[in-house]
Amino acid sequence: SVTMTDDFTLDAGETLNLSVTVDIEDSLDSGTILTATLDESTIDAEDVNGDALSVTADIVPTTDIVGSNQTARDASLVFALASTPTDTTTVDGTDNVAVIAFTATTGDASGVTVTSFSLSAYGDNDGSGAFTAGGTGTTQSDVNDYVESCSLYDGSTLLDGPESPSTDGTELVFSDINWVIDAGSVDTLTAKCNFANTSTAGNSYFAFDIGDASDDVTV
Repeated sequence: SVTMTDDFTLDAGETLNLSVTVDIEDSLDSGTILTATLDESTIDAEDVNGDALSVTADIVPTTDIVGSNQTARDASLVFALASTPTDTTTVDGTDNVAVIAFTATTGDASGVTVTSFSLSAYGDNDGSGAFTAGGTGTTQSDVNDYVESCSLYDGSTLLDGPESPSTDGTELVFSDINWVIDAGSVDTLTAKCNFANTSTAGNSYFAFDIGDASDDVTV
């Protein structure tokens, strides 16, 4: 139990709306039910004359006041591929090309702040086979040869970037995103990339995704 020892005064005819708030530990299991009970027998009150008020005769109600159940829930965040953009064709040297977008859906329990995000990158020579992480080993679809940098956006708001691909071209790491998503919201994260002007003949194909959300997304 918790004992509140601070004094407060009510004038005649005055009403105070009192509430109990708590700070929940991160280690509390999801689904834990919390409730608060006002123990009427512990109330210590007196009138303006200094006479003590009796719980049984002067204070209403005479029984404990039990609050409603409050259920602790874990925050949740679910990423899914957005409907746009779809497959995109562009030319060498084009900037701000939207290459992929994700919807991010939070649960009702709490808002979420994404602090870092990794975007996986792949290359392929003809777009018909299995894409290779980083495009390494392909003759004309190496990510580092074509993708100069990428940035992340929430709508038109820049969240982080531009960031260049890793040395092996397999990912782009955004470590300062600080993307705040309110509870019960569906927001869209869009990756826009700047492509180098390689003057290379023929077509090259690239793809992007979240490799493993548990490793690539930090909240």
